[in-house]
Amino acid sequence: MASLSSPLEIHDQLLLAKLGERLALIAENSLARPSFQREAEQPINFTIEHTAKALIDERKRRIRHFGEYAQFATGPSWSILLDLTANMSKPAAISINSACLASGAPATTGLRHLAALVNAGLIARDRDPFDGRRTFVRLTPLGERLMTAHLAR
Repeated sequence: MASLSSPLEIHDQLLLAKLGERLALIAENSLARPSFQREAEQPINFTIEHTAKALIDERKRRIRHFGEYAQFATGPSWSILLDLTANMSKPAAISINSACLASGAPATTGLRHLAALVNAGLIARDRDPFDGRRTFVRLTPLGERLMTAHLAR
């Protein structure tokens, strides 16, 4: 039989034993009470409901704020606008491909939303001056005003 050779090993064994006792006590207390008496469940459900209601209210405020551009305040268009806003101070330009990925939708859907945002005047396309095959997108002054005013609230 091997003996424990250091005080550290003895200390670790004692800690493990105490931890095992505490876990057994917690499990026993948890099973002894019916689920309707468990305090942790009610606050979690309340928090989830509160968060869901807050998200619904925020979406309604966003749609009201965007007014005539409300169709762009949800879905892939909103994701594109958020991504462009999050990156507007960065020196690197955002490619069409990157914007489509930011939409979270298939590429064809992302391209359709980009075209609608361009037609509405919220974003602009710029050709890459070094590679004519690439196109970048950016917020227009109108798009920047709408996004910063909404997000600043």
